[in-house]
Amino acid sequence: MAARPPTAPLANAPAVITTPRFVGVRLSDADLRDFQDFYAAPEVMATLSSDGKVWPRRDSARLFRRHLSHWKKHGFGTWMFRDGPGGPFVARAGLRAVDVGSGLEVELFYGVHPERWGRGIATEVAESVIDAAFQGVGLAELVGFTLPTNHASQRVMEKCGFRPEGEISHAALRHLLFRLSSSARPLVDARP
Repeated sequence: MAARPPTAPLANAPAVITTPRFVGVRLSDADLRDFQDFYAAPEVMATLSSDGKVWPRRDSARLFRRHLSHWKKHGFGTWMFRDGPGGPFVARAGLRAVDVGSGLEVELFYGVHPERWGRGIATEVAESVIDAAFQGVGLAELVGFTLPTNHASQRVMEKCGFRPEGEISHAALRHLLFRLSSSARPLVDARP
């Protein structure tokens, strides 16, 4: 049976997550510009949509507000990862309650600033969010999904231990669905 997101938090996710190279901080109003710039990058949008069109700032601002609200409703959400506290934006990653066709699940999502692609950052931040999901929030399972053409994202999920589960329709597009159970995850902490 799939893990169901809590209607009230099982436990609050940490406000700060650290990786060997980065600091992830719970999304706040101060992150709006970096969030909008992320969705205005053509390289990013090519991985998230079929047409690759960048989002107008008003659309990404609406999504930003939904991400802020998600924290209040569920006790987990988006972290903005930076090179040290207050440093340059590197990636955004998090947990989101989403219906993948069989009821609510919790999705792991991640995205790296295009200037930082190819450096293992997506796997690093994804691993830290998975730890927060299983150890901090107390979830038993996570799902992840991606467009079939996004092979880099599929590799990240596989490196993190996710297994393919089939296909779903999300945002009117075909996606590949992956799943990870906390019981299948090795208890390894690679942090120094």
